[in-house]
Amino acid sequence: MRTIIFLSLTFFTSMCFSQTWNVGLQGRVISATAIDKAGYIYTGSTLGAIFRSTNSGVSWDTLYRGPNGNILSICFDTLGIAGNIYAVHYRFGLVKSSNAGLSWSLIDTSFFSGAFPLRAASTKSGIIHVGTNKGYFRSTNNGSSFQRMLPDISIDNLVLDRSNSNFIYIGATSFFGVSQAGGVYRSTDGGATFSDNLHPNINCDKLYQSNQGDLYKLTSLPDVAENLYKSTDKGLTWIALGSTPASAREVILSPSGNEIFVGCFSGVYKSSNNGTNWTNLNYTYWNTTAIIANNKIFVNTLSSSPWGIHSTDLLTNINDAIAQTLPEYITLYQNYPNPFNPATTIVYELKKAENISLKIYDALGNELKEIDNGFKNAGRYKVNFSGENLPSGIYFARLTVNGNTLTSRLVLLK
Repeated sequence: MRTIIFLSLTFFTSMCFSQTWNVGLQGRVISATAIDKAGYIYTGSTLGAIFRSTNSGVSWDTLYRGPNGNILSICFDTLGIAGNIYAVHYRFGLVKSSNAGLSWSLIDTSFFSGAFPLRAASTKSGIIHVGTNKGYFRSTNNGSSFQRMLPDISIDNLVLDRSNSNFIYIGATSFFGVSQAGGVYRSTDGGATFSDNLHPNINCDKLYQSNQGDLYKLTSLPDVAENLYKSTDKGLTWIALGSTPASAREVILSPSGNEIFVGCFSGVYKSSNNGTNWTNLNYTYWNTTAIIANNKIFVNTLSSSPWGIHSTDLLTNINDAIAQTLPEYITLYQNYPNPFNPATTIVYELKKAENISLKIYDALGNELKEIDNGFKNAGRYKVNFSGENLPSGIYFARLTVNGNTLTSRLVLLK
């Protein structure tokens, strides 16, 4: 049976950029974070529990309680009653729910030849990819069996390409006594075959792909001066961006790609100039996992206190809004306020005159309303949208211009 934990929020007064941090799940050591297609946030703890928030971290459901052991990663597909949820439970295997977390089954380590799963990812069609301390495994039958496709590599990072799930990126380390050195490996055929090491002899502490498709890699080895790398050609070549603050273990980008965030031993830092300079975001706790959801950044803490999942707003007004741009003359800004009740403002910008269509969809992809359309001159436009007659939930604004489409997530909380 699921239990619901209602948590009061602890606020930390900002001294830099007016960043105010809230903490949920206080007292729990969080080891994994994820977000599903509906915008719900999931966390896993070091004591074998999985929690979910459907209201941007205000309250949390307990979905799973297993034996003590780190939940290392959480992923989703579109199969099952409400979509399958998979979570890596270190030393036990892969736990799976096909009914939105009401019940769980265990795919134990015998499916992985006794290796310990470290990361997992799943495609929309249900193909499951698992990185372990002794290689990469793949299931094409919804987890009934797994085949080892890439042996003798310790895989702590596994990323499916945002635009083509046949492209798989693996970040490897030389830990656990495996024979091959760290680096990055790539598959272009859904995991059937992999390239040679594309970034050899440099361990991969974190691998991340931005919304724009660029790959970012963190390494914290003391003998490597440049520990943040970037690839703009799907992992084939890498350039060093420079050093991050000490012991960085997490890297994510804002949806626009204009800001890089890293989680380190000494806190959370932001760079607005491609990693040249870093500024602390009024957060000085050790953290190793992060996501961006609903205009907030969520991070864990591994410091002694306050344990939990911490969050702060990424923007405060439209001038700071996270924008999506495709190709260079169309910009869709994040709506504000977000979350909203019942009204919000959607802003888009055109660099030249175009015919446009702006529509609202629900979380299942059903079109609800077209709120703007027609021929527009170059300029910035603001459109008001009211959710007065809609239930609380996740909605999407979709801007279509000359065959190009941009989408932003709207959160209605009543």
